[in-house]
Amino acid sequence: MSNQPTFILLSVLFLGIAVIVAIVIYYRRDASRSRLALRQWATTSRFEILHTRSCFFGGAFRFQGQPHEQTVYFVKVRDGAGREKSGWVRFARTLSGIYDDEPEVIWSEHEPNAA
Repeated sequence: MSNQPTFILLSVLFLGIAVIVAIVIYYRRDASRSRLALRQWATTSRFEILHTRSCFFGGAFRFQGQPHEQTVYFVKVRDGAGREKSGWVRFARTLSGIYDDEPEVIWSEHEPNAA
């Protein structure tokens, strides 16, 4: 009796597990990069981040390109004067996976000082 079917089954199982692990690592690394980009934007803009939520469907933005080419967050921030505002922040990603330095921001319309 041959062990070839068992070997093939184990090979396919190992390959499947390896692919799943690679996908999980890729998405965790991408999420880490996008959170870092968000923190850097907040620091540069002199905002304190009060709340963030990742938005899969683009929030207030219309899709431009593929969803995997951008990361959108809904944020609530406090500026240096203590005013709070909320809106959507979109980071575009280059082909190399690096986020652009300056994200697009759309502040909620109900905010009195949305600039």
